[in-house]
Amino acid sequence: GRNPRLNQEAAWGFDTGGGVNLKAQGETLTSELLPRFNFRRFVIGENLNADEYQVAFNNDWLQERYALGLDVAYVRDSTLTNEFDETGAVRVDITNRDSLLLNPNATWFVNDSTAVTSGFVFNDVSYVDAEDTGFVDYDYKQGTAGINHRWRDNATVFANFYVSEFQAADDGNPLNGDQTSETRSYSGMAGVT
Repeated sequence: GRNPRLNQEAAWGFDTGGGVNLKAQGETLTSELLPRFNFRRFVIGENLNADEYQVAFNNDWLQERYALGLDVAYVRDSTLTNEFDETGAVRVDITNRDSLLLNPNATWFVNDSTAVTSGFVFNDVSYVDAEDTGFVDYDYKQGTAGINHRWRDNATVFANFYVSEFQAADDGNPLNGDQTSETRSYSGMAGVT
């Protein structure tokens, strides 16, 4: 396998995993349970082993005038894979990351051609035994509201509004003081499909 720390050290090992998809579906309710696992073991390559787990529970309830959804997921993965993409190739620290994701959403069918949507995403991320690594726990929240209107048989007009907040915990560095970092953004999108 390739060494994600981008140095000249050799790495040799295996990566194996699996999962199942369990689904129950009725006339108005659909539920899915999706457990997964992945194990990495390296014979050559210091500190590259990883045990990764995730489980997702997705639910949709459809009625004549509205639809409700609730997705919940827990993921434990290694910074061997996920931080390479998120923090760049210079990271050399390896630890586990726990992520809890919550996503409720609702759609109201105003009439046959118009629907109003809303949703919320909450993602709480924490690093395990990450002292002195530079990894900082964070959470991300996003609320959405939108409207879709079928204007003609082959054209739909839509508008969406988003409010997002990213909050990182204190990094533990006494030189930076005891502080958190918070960013809030507002955005919108409109168009025709």
